[in-house]
Amino acid sequence: MKADKAILDPNTIFDDVDKWESGELGADEAHIQSVGMPQKLKKLLNKSQEKKMQLVSIRLPVELIEDLKTIGKLEGMGYQSLAREVLNRFVEAENRKRINDLISEKRKLERELEEMKYELEHCKKRA
Repeated sequence: MKADKAILDPNTIFDDVDKWESGELGADEAHIQSVGMPQKLKKLLNKSQEKKMQLVSIRLPVELIEDLKTIGKLEGMGYQSLAREVLNRFVEAENRKRINDLISEKRKLERELEEMKYELEHCKKRA
């Protein structure tokens, strides 16, 4: 932990900026380390498991499974839990996209309605 505090020391935090930007530091993949998943997120994911589950069978490319296992290990979770989380995130994003599309369409229709009301008022005044 003391090493982490030294990294965040405001007096030295920018000392190596040039080395980072040049690639002298941070470019060696041998030193990459995941900080893992925050405990709050893990608890949130565990709560999602309280939902009713249904067993499914799906064929996935071997490389994808291996990648999920690797990422899952780095994140401190199993590959099946990670796959479930990925699917949940995708579905939530698609649902948000649909909602945003509906909101956008509603605003467009409201603007068109206002323009039509304006045109109608001008037609009435001319008549």
